[in-house]
Amino acid sequence: MPNCTKQYNQMLTPTTPKIIANTTNNLYRLNKDVYLFVEDGLGQLLDFRRGQFYGLDAMATLMLSVVLEKGLEEAVTEVVQNYDASESQVHSDLMLLLDNLAQKKKWLN
Repeated sequence: MPNCTKQYNQMLTPTTPKIIANTTNNLYRLNKDVYLFVEDGLGQLLDFRRGQFYGLDAMATLMLSVVLEKGLEEAVTEVVQNYDASESQVHSDLMLLLDNLAQKKKWLN
């Protein structure tokens, strides 16, 4: 597990649950009936149309949240700046996550 800064430790342990649906970021968004539920830094993708649920670890939750709110490049930049990881590794891991979500029809880009 990469070393976290204090700022990201706090982001990964919110005190109240957060639900993310489609955002104004037109490049990256969840499918219409899919929601990202975040609690205590862990995410669950809830697909109400298909009745499916997918758990995400803390890093996947963080990366997906930032992509939805700010876009792909900003997500890579934020993770690289705050974790002990290279830009190429973060970009590769993030693309793998997004490709996996696209295959499961949870993601539109």
